[in-house]
Amino acid sequence: MWLSVNLCTAFLASSVVGHFEGTIDKLVALAVLLPIVAGLGGNAGTQVLALMVRCLALGQVGASNARTLLWKEVRVALLNGVMLGSVLGLIVLAWFHSPGLSAVIAIALTCNLLASASTRRWPAASS
Repeated sequence: MWLSVNLCTAFLASSVVGHFEGTIDKLVALAVLLPIVAGLGGNAGTQVLALMVRCLALGQVGASNARTLLWKEVRVALLNGVMLGSVLGLIVLAWFHSPGLSAVIAIALTCNLLASASTRRWPAASS
């Protein structure tokens, strides 16, 4: 069942990428870097999900502390995003010699990690 849901979200992500086809045609480096940003975001989301499932199973997450846990995950995601985004940005700068592309990729990775940590992972917040 979850693989089917994943397949649907993969098509959704592909359609979003398709909207930027013209930009990607102009800057092929984006096609090279897109899987890196997407893959790290997916892995980060999976880690948060695994942590939350474990905490739910152990009764450590409830309406009383969901907001605190969300804030903690957002801070960790921001820290990871800034650190990994900076590393990736420097690699992109060395590889493609484009400060603008470097900045865009660093910001994209940070935003992706923040989104991965804070969306669709908090069922206890509404209970």
